[in-house]
Amino acid sequence: MKQPPESWYAYRWRIICTAAAFLFTVVSLATNIGTAILVAVLAVAGFYAGKYFDHNL
Repeated sequence: MKQPPESWYAYRWRIICTAAAFLFTVVSLATNIGTAILVAVLAVAGFYAGKYFDHNL
């Protein structure tokens, strides 16, 4: 399997955590529209968690 470019490695955890937070909020939104605020909170939390794991915080 082909490896991603090296320039991607600096952002990999930001991408992974943000995508995981987005998927979790999509599932939450499907069950309750009141979780719209949760979308913003989890997206920001996922981004900063990714920055932390990338050692760039």
